[in-house]
Amino acid sequence: MAPAIDHSGHANDLQRNVLETIEFDKAVKVAFDWAAGRSDTLIVVTADHETGGLTVLANNGPGAFPTVEWSSISHTAANVPVYAWGANAGMISGVMDNTEIFGVVTAGPEAKNPDPANRSVFPDTWGTLYWIPGAQAVSHHVYLSESFDDVNDGTGDSFRGNQAFTFFVAGLPGFPYPDGLVPETTYYWRIDEVNDADPNSPWKGNVWSFYVPPKVAHEASPSDGTKFVDMNVTLSWKPGMRATMHAVYFGDNFDEVNNATSGAFQAETTYSPGPLEFEKTYYWRVDQSDGLNPTTKGDVWSFTTMGPGKGLKGQYYHHSGETPHDPAELVFETAVLTRIDPQISFDWEYGSPDPSIEADNFSVKWTGEVETAFTETYSFYANTDDGVMLRVNDQLLIDNWAGQSLTENVGTIDLVAGNRYPIVVYYYEKDDLAMAELRWSSASTPNQVIPQGAFSPPAADGP
Repeated sequence: MAPAIDHSGHANDLQRNVLETIEFDKAVKVAFDWAAGRSDTLIVVTADHETGGLTVLANNGPGAFPTVEWSSISHTAANVPVYAWGANAGMISGVMDNTEIFGVVTAGPEAKNPDPANRSVFPDTWGTLYWIPGAQAVSHHVYLSESFDDVNDGTGDSFRGNQAFTFFVAGLPGFPYPDGLVPETTYYWRIDEVNDADPNSPWKGNVWSFYVPPKVAHEASPSDGTKFVDMNVTLSWKPGMRATMHAVYFGDNFDEVNNATSGAFQAETTYSPGPLEFEKTYYWRVDQSDGLNPTTKGDVWSFTTMGPGKGLKGQYYHHSGETPHDPAELVFETAVLTRIDPQISFDWEYGSPDPSIEADNFSVKWTGEVETAFTETYSFYANTDDGVMLRVNDQLLIDNWAGQSLTENVGTIDLVAGNRYPIVVYYYEKDDLAMAELRWSSASTPNQVIPQGAFSPPAADGP
């Protein structure tokens, strides 16, 4: 494990638990990614603000590691190497006492450190935008709009004026968007730093963004209308704006779920309805509350469970050790095993699919039908080590019949909801690691391993 601080309230006995530590290597990596190509100074620190602090002492020069000491009432002390770089790295010193990652930079000409953070979720219909000004800034041009292009180009009504202070209010009467920021909307903003006495002014800033979420529960999983769901599914969702409590209604009757009231509230954003029936449609709804305002009624979502006896017919072969014959000719050498595989999601590492199959030089042919839940363009992803070919509805979507380390190949096809299409997957393993995985995605289907319920074996091999 990376250098870490125990922050669970243990005595000074060096006890550490995985879920009770802060991993500094991850914090440093995030900072490195952010600082790549910059010439200013950067330092990364993190600490438990409830029971201690992290002290960062001065550097010995650019690229040196500062001394970092953990101080705490009841925790193990530790020295953690935290990286700093830049022309003024030797000037870094200070105390940080927050669990977040901090970037401490020498002042450049551009605005930096937006609050809300770039690409963050902003859980309200009004708020104040903050930033750290550039070193030469006397005033600030503010741009704010729902259009990235307008903010980036300074066009439309994105320019909100020039001001001396480093905050900007939106979503209240008398300010931009007086009726409030609109839920389910992404807003873009930019700060240009201005100093008329400097010929390099203004300094154009980066375009930042934040997203205002819906007021209702959203991003249901499984998504609305999904088929082939496992009978032991756990439902999940993202909370709506300011929501802290959730009431879940679940059943097999739309009207009953839609009209239900007085459900018990929970803090979790997951719900397990228990074992369900095969090939049955269920409905569910999540109402939300922030404890202060009236409960917000959620949308009714639905999903259908998988049927019995699903999967693909898998035929396993040995071959001589050379690249096996072109699978289009259906010439695999020695048949060893035939079975029904529920999915194609195998990581055999250095092993084999079955004790009867050798660890190297084996091939597999999976056949059957695949059904879709939506009329959309589907992407199929084959992640394999080694070769793979994929046919769906007699169309060759993937053709990478070669020895290789783990590689993802993608093919797309338009499919119609409810139809069953023939599918054939050819795979071979030569030596070393062995892996085969088949995933899909569409506009309404998240990228996932194709579920068992979407497959049917050939009719002669079915239940």
